[in-house]
Amino acid sequence: MSMGTRAIDRLPAVEAQLNYLAPMAGKPRTYTYDPPAGEPRTTAAPEPRTLPIHDARPIAAAVELDRQGFQLLQQRSRVRDFYDDDDVRQTYYPEVEEALKVKVNYQIPNDRVVPVCVNRGTVPMLAEPRSDFSKAVAALAKELAPPQSATAKRRFALPLARA
Repeated sequence: MSMGTRAIDRLPAVEAQLNYLAPMAGKPRTYTYDPPAGEPRTTAAPEPRTLPIHDARPIAAAVELDRQGFQLLQQRSRVRDFYDDDDVRQTYYPEVEEALKVKVNYQIPNDRVVPVCVNRGTVPMLAEPRSDFSKAVAALAKELAPPQSATAKRRFALPLARA
């Protein structure tokens, strides 16, 4: 057990039940429409696990995005009602943009391609690259991670498995 793990284990925590996907023989499948006769709506089965959720605020200054893969930011919002879409867009989006130093100006459209691909077990970006969904995700990815130089691509490229 590393020193970091022991430090985390000493933090205040609450226990919560989280649902994981239970092991199964094949790929999980969920129909977003009425399934064929005799087929279940989903083959996915939850596997509930009770796990500690630690309050990392006491070690927030020691947590770094580049080292731990996440960062804790102190952020208070002026939004009074998160169910009010206008208030969220006008107040919260700019607050998040300022905290992350990234412009939040993308919306991923509701596209029928997504449930179709989920039911087939395929990736929408690969199976339907010209769909509105795929174009929006590609634009967001390009904004958040601009293309690398050819040299960097060769050094860090990983093969992409196709479903």
